[in-house]
Amino acid sequence: MITYRKSRKLNLHRTVAPEIPFGARTVVAPYSSPRAAPVFVDHLQLEATGVPDALVDVADDIVDLLEREDLHNTLTGPVMVEATGLAESVFRRGQVASEFLHARALDTSVLISTEGRVPAGHEGARQVLTISTWPLDLDALRPLFRNAHESEWHWGAFVPVIFPQTTSMPNLEELADLVADNGGSFLAAVSIDLDPTAKSSIAGELFADEDEESYDVLFHSDLDLIGVATERHIAALAMERQLGEFVQLPGDGEKSNWNAAVLLTHAGSRLIRMKSDAELGWMLLRSAKTVAQLSKPLTVIAAAASLSIIESLEEIVVDALTEWLDCGRAAFFEDVHQNWRLRRDYGAGQPSGDY
Repeated sequence: MITYRKSRKLNLHRTVAPEIPFGARTVVAPYSSPRAAPVFVDHLQLEATGVPDALVDVADDIVDLLEREDLHNTLTGPVMVEATGLAESVFRRGQVASEFLHARALDTSVLISTEGRVPAGHEGARQVLTISTWPLDLDALRPLFRNAHESEWHWGAFVPVIFPQTTSMPNLEELADLVADNGGSFLAAVSIDLDPTAKSSIAGELFADEDEESYDVLFHSDLDLIGVATERHIAALAMERQLGEFVQLPGDGEKSNWNAAVLLTHAGSRLIRMKSDAELGWMLLRSAKTVAQLSKPLTVIAAAASLSIIESLEEIVVDALTEWLDCGRAAFFEDVHQNWRLRRDYGAGQPSGDY
């Protein structure tokens, strides 16, 4: 059972470098965690927890709380409003927060989930809507996607990869088609860690369905291997439908330091997850933090001299970012992502089947 109560507390999370999968500099969460049952997905910590009951704080007077926060510690974009769960359908605090941020001309993304409601959009606004497909209920997602399209949002879907609910290949194929057919711009995915309580809740559902094979996989298989394979499969599905494979930020085509750091973060994370070149991957993540914290824009540094004057950047990073500044793309990043995309039903040595 979920119980709600009004609160004068607003949860804010600030970062000095982009974090996958959302890449926001500031996260505004008008609802406390956990806020869903029987399994709650924490989209910031990328963890799932079993929740039989929860008391959820609902931030009251969002505008006043955000004004106070902005006064004491200026809000910096890109900002993400994390409004997943059923609470957004009832209380609409995410809607209010997004309107406040739009009025302040801050680049904003809004994260809702299957049980939520699409907030009202603003024509020409630098805002992005991300719909988390948890729980993966295609019948519920169809009208949500259609509403996002009709509301003229720049929008896309995010898949929290959780075995077995969001790893079924037929379901993922249908999901990808739904995103493309409803004008979505991206389909992204990241694996979610399951704590013991989440596994127990999921196992209870599997036991009810008498799915012994999935039950055994849940407790006795390498879920990280399945998760990585599914992430790569979803990236391939996105590419096949000409969708972006990352959660997009407002203004993600602009050559800002933050966007450069996002590029490095995605590439580094994938190299580590593929176990292709972990050392290079970690170097890219360190470089992302350096770039995000630079006091001068990369464009200014490159025009005045060369990015090589940034002492902590390795040559491979300097070359990739220089090419990106010149062309809007870089072969190094594209090669990493091309190697990452791999359908589960085609990849030798990857998990196959209908999970």
